[in-house]
Amino acid sequence: MAASAWLQELEARGLIADCTDLEALDRRLAEVSRPARLYIGFDPSAASLHVGSLIPLFLVRRFRAHGHAPVCVIGGATGMIGDPTGRSDERNLLSEEVLDDYRESLGAQIRHLVGDDALVLDNRDWLGRMPMLTFLREVGVHFPVSIMLNRESVRQRRESPSGLTFTEFSYQLLQGYDFWWLRTHEEVELQIGGTDQWGNITAGIDYMRRRDGSQAWGLVFPLLTKADGTKFGKSAGGNLWLDRELTSPFELWQFWFNTDDADVEQMLMRFCERPVDEIRALVVRHAANPPAREAQRALANDVTAWVHGAELARAAEQAAGVLFGRGGEAGEALDEPALDLVEREVGALRLSRKELDGMPVAEVAVRGGLVPSLNEARRVAAGGGLYVGDKAVEPTATFDLGELAEPGGWVLVRRGRRNWLLVRAVD
Repeated sequence: MAASAWLQELEARGLIADCTDLEALDRRLAEVSRPARLYIGFDPSAASLHVGSLIPLFLVRRFRAHGHAPVCVIGGATGMIGDPTGRSDERNLLSEEVLDDYRESLGAQIRHLVGDDALVLDNRDWLGRMPMLTFLREVGVHFPVSIMLNRESVRQRRESPSGLTFTEFSYQLLQGYDFWWLRTHEEVELQIGGTDQWGNITAGIDYMRRRDGSQAWGLVFPLLTKADGTKFGKSAGGNLWLDRELTSPFELWQFWFNTDDADVEQMLMRFCERPVDEIRALVVRHAANPPAREAQRALANDVTAWVHGAELARAAEQAAGVLFGRGGEAGEALDEPALDLVEREVGALRLSRKELDGMPVAEVAVRGGLVPSLNEARRVAAGGGLYVGDKAVEPTATFDLGELAEPGGWVLVRRGRRNWLLVRAVD
């Protein structure tokens, strides 16, 4: 158990799974006059970070908030190889041109999520300049193969059908050298990562001890899984990205809002900077009235605001209220950003006010792609399955512009429960 209040906070949030020497690290972090430097690494394996990246970034923000100095390292060099940890096969090797684009994108995202003044380095700046023979003499000589072979990530890959290449086997040497280089040149004393990085982190600490006796620590946080044991951070379409062009703010908001009651407390603890006591009180209120989803709404708003800003978080909440709450009542006031998010999610049909006034709803449904033909639209309406806002319409229903599309200039047409079309009246 950590003694300092803020490490106790991290423990209360479930963000400390293991540490090489928690008591000694606690004493070091308590030295107010000498802020500690720590680092976390991100391999540029995609053009964007994903929601799983938010846990280490949240930790970085917490360390910064308590006066310490994080360093974020993008693996421009190690990304050319790929970490075998947690994988059953070898990564596809990316070209340098693609990696350059990815590194630039990730660096911008990290600064946005951590702070514009965050120190972001690229390990290609030191690993990329080191000749192979120098690396073998200065690094490889300090890594006993017997220990490397016994690391869990290596053992699992050796036993997998695809095996383990020498390229991936060397990854722990590269990450270990990163830690030594940062300790030597940037005074970094602590590396943080997920529990799957424990072997790589301790390899770096062991390397420093063997090479020059440097002291350093490693701290790992638990990999997050849902209460049912399934993997966190995936949607039906794959990864949930932090780039709004790859995953919309609305989709991100919905992901957090749909958090299961059994998971919401740990999600709040690990992704929201609200005080621990406030989160606990919020969870108690939620437990008294689960259908209100107060805890999930707070989670969705906080995380979406962190990633995309408060304006888009509000817009996503408004859009969700229209699509999944009241169903899009005609004339309801919506901000333009919210309308844009609704349009991105369900598509839009823009018609002049003159053209829309008196147009059959069935024709609008066809022109907007909700149904393939007028006959099908009328058949759906006759069965009670065609709606304007929340109201089912008859097969012969027409639009009354003054009643349905004012003052907001929009209305939702819906087929069934989950097929929408945003109709926007334009001048």
